Amino acid sequence: MLLLAELLKFHCRRRFQLNVDFNGRVSGEVDRQQCNSFRPRESCRQDISSHQTVPQKSTDGLKIMARTENMILGGFLHFLCAVFYLSLISQGHCQCHPATDLKIFQSETEVVVQNKPQWKVTIVNDCVCTQVSIKLACDGFQTVEEVDSSILAIGDEGCYVNHEQPVYGHQTFNFTYSWGTQYPFMPIYSESACS
Repeated sequence: MLLLAELLKFHCRRRFQLNVDFNGRVSGEVDRQQCNSFRPRESCRQDISSHQTVPQKSTDGLKIMARTENMILGGFLHFLCAVFYLSLISQGHCQCHPATDLKIFQSETEVVVQNKPQWKVTIVNDCVCTQVSIKLACDGFQTVEEVDSSILAIGDEGCYVNHEQPVYGHQTFNFTYSWGTQYPFMPIYSESACS
């Protein structure tokens, strides 16, 4: 008889389902029909109350996991931002400006043409992108040395360089002219072509 009572008690406890959340609170239900069919209601209540005290689980491990997940997510977002920024540059959203990205240097050579010193002009494309249709301000420009129009085409609104052909990123383009003094060429227009 004592053995049968212990078996019934064990069966009733198995029917009691415990749910413990992170704060240690307990919620549970008992299949009261099963419990009542074997034991008096008073005995089941005592059995349920004996399960109400559950030690609180430590949340330190969960906090560390949450911090780790936040760090990983933050690093991943930074990585995505970097990839997005680099893709913008590679697709040509980085624009070149003739006033800042075209540098012009001049130096006197040892050549003399019709008693005029020769000047070598070096145009540097200081941008990563290719620049085309480069136009220089050249109002009043004079030379006694003939300059090929495919190198420097002199017009009313400026001088076109390299027959409007591209000057690639970080590349240079040169031409010479001869006059008594150095002419102050200034870049005024260009189109950028990034690929």
